[in-house]
Amino acid sequence: MFVLDTRARLVLLACAATAMVGFGLLYAMASVEKDEAHDDLEEEAEASSKPSAEATSSSKAKAPDGPTSSAAPSASSKGKAALTEAEKETKAEFNAAKQKAFELFKSDPPEYEAAAEWFTTAIDLATAHESLASQRVALFNNRSACRERVGALEASLDDCAAVLALNKTHAKVRRRRARIFEKLQQHEAALIEICADLLIQREDFKKALREGKQPEPPQPVENVEAVMRAVGKKAADDIIADREAKGVDFGMPSSNTVTQLLMTYANYDERRERAASKEADDDALAVELAASAGDFTDKFAARLRRATK
Repeated sequence: MFVLDTRARLVLLACAATAMVGFGLLYAMASVEKDEAHDDLEEEAEASSKPSAEATSSSKAKAPDGPTSSAAPSASSKGKAALTEAEKETKAEFNAAKQKAFELFKSDPPEYEAAAEWFTTAIDLATAHESLASQRVALFNNRSACRERVGALEASLDDCAAVLALNKTHAKVRRRRARIFEKLQQHEAALIEICADLLIQREDFKKALREGKQPEPPQPVENVEAVMRAVGKKAADDIIADREAKGVDFGMPSSNTVTQLLMTYANYDERRERAASKEADDDALAVELAASAGDFTDKFAARLRRATK
């Protein structure tokens, strides 16, 4: 059985991210820049991502990446007994805490630390009362957004983990984790989150099309290119360091490899004719002299000069 190692999996993930970026750009339409200050808040119980069995929230999310304000379940519902006075007090306290958190988050200037404290109060109530269980995903997401903004990155990641334990396809949290992992210089982990987000968007897009809807096309996160460059550079640096430690001779590309590369450029035939001139013969001599002297760097440079004339 063929098993991919970690590096191979990351290469495949990078390829997938590149493909998804192209897909998003292909279908992208003009869009209005969103207010970053409120982008992480969820105004209602999370429903833009597919909920797990533990998270059965069904209301539509109003913002793509932040706190979620959702009204607590109604005081009574069909087929259920009326709430007791204690339950009514709990829900009133819950709604008040959440409302206060949103006011602080959206104030000018925003008070993220204070908002996080009020979201914590709401989380404690939602955790202690099963009737508020549907609010937990949104609340953890909202507190995570607050914590990210005040630089409490590890605490924000803890809240992200709580969300994903309930809803693995929560797109906002996937994007936030990608941002935080990049800030923490954990680029491979960031790339995984970026790929997960793009795949979630793609599946939601395909599903909406099958249902005859007109969904927004998948949009790659802003840091995708920076993360991919960082992952690629680290992989290359690791390979070079490993070869140097083992004393492995890197060697140089063959003439055929260089030729195949140059053939992908425009005006190759014209350049090849010019390479057959007397001047090119002088360069060929330079290549031979460099090779005989064991200077592979000069040999390769001379070969490039010859091919590009």
